[in-house]
Amino acid sequence: IPERYDSIYSVFPDIAVKFILKNQNQYMMLRETIPMTSNLFERLILSADFEKENRNKIFSDYAETYITETVVRCIKSLSLPMTKNIFNSAWNSIDEQKRKEFLLDYYKLLDADELQQRFEELGNDYEQFALTTKNEDFAKYLERIGYITSYSIKEEKEFDMKTRKMKEQKVLKLRIKQVR
Repeated sequence: IPERYDSIYSVFPDIAVKFILKNQNQYMMLRETIPMTSNLFERLILSADFEKENRNKIFSDYAETYITETVVRCIKSLSLPMTKNIFNSAWNSIDEQKRKEFLLDYYKLLDADELQQRFEELGNDYEQFALTTKNEDFAKYLERIGYITSYSIKEEKEFDMKTRKMKEQKVLKLRIKQVR
């Protein structure tokens, strides 16, 4: 399979991926003999024809080195296995707006010091984390690991310029622990 793959890839790279997908069992046994690239990694991970077990194995083995922004956007929907090292590689491949959402999806991988580092990279803009059930869980986690001393949820009234009416909004207030 490696020789046939190489000869197909050198002439028709798109067909080479289809060749792997049609020969998944052989590929999985011989995958170390076929060079991985970011393009091949992305196409295998995102292919609906790639078996879930094979996808998870390839993701675990190669994501730290070959992850792409497109794959990062699909990690959660594909239920791919996440580790701290993969999180760090993924973090470095996405922009700030996607980082905020990504952090809320995988914050439990990080300890207080690592969360502090991520917040600093986001500019300590805590207000960007609007209140959701997920964010309340995030606040509970921050409190549990000692990053914050407490949190509360308050109802605040605010004038909505679009509807020209007062509306109530839930606001999550966090008390950040003072570092000495």
